[in-house]
Amino acid sequence: MKRYAPSLLPVVFFVLCLSPCAGWADDSVPATDELRFVVEIGNRMYPDWNEIVNVKMRETFYLGDTEFTARVERFVPDFRISEGGNVLSHSNELDNPAVHVFVYGDSAATDSTWAFQNFPPHFSPRSFFIFRLKTVEGYLPPDSAGSSVGEGGAIKKEEDGDG
Repeated sequence: MKRYAPSLLPVVFFVLCLSPCAGWADDSVPATDELRFVVEIGNRMYPDWNEIVNVKMRETFYLGDTEFTARVERFVPDFRISEGGNVLSHSNELDNPAVHVFVYGDSAATDSTWAFQNFPPHFSPRSFFIFRLKTVEGYLPPDSAGSSVGEGGAIKKEEDGDG
């Protein structure tokens, strides 16, 4: 009989999806008044039900007619996972856009997941809601020359020395 090593998938899922500090210091884009997301919400128990919301970063929205709410807490224009397991943006272009959605019940986070525009929804076995990023509105990538992503994901514009 062959013995197999236990799967690390549950640990990786917790670190990337449920841990409140997973990869927070990387390349998320700061919230602006123009930045909005169209997110499709679904339900694993009721596959025929879905809802579309248009929300800003950190704007609370209800999930159907339930007591649960959700918020988009983070946006990454070109989602990648580094060798160290941190979420980062490979570029400032919308090549693999993703939003990190947190679900709240009784004002405490009960679940979180990444919603992608280019992939079907994914979720943990205990997730009730599923999310898919439909579109990103109001995102203007910084100029490739003279701008950079700084600490905490803040986009910085380099100043011209000509004042």
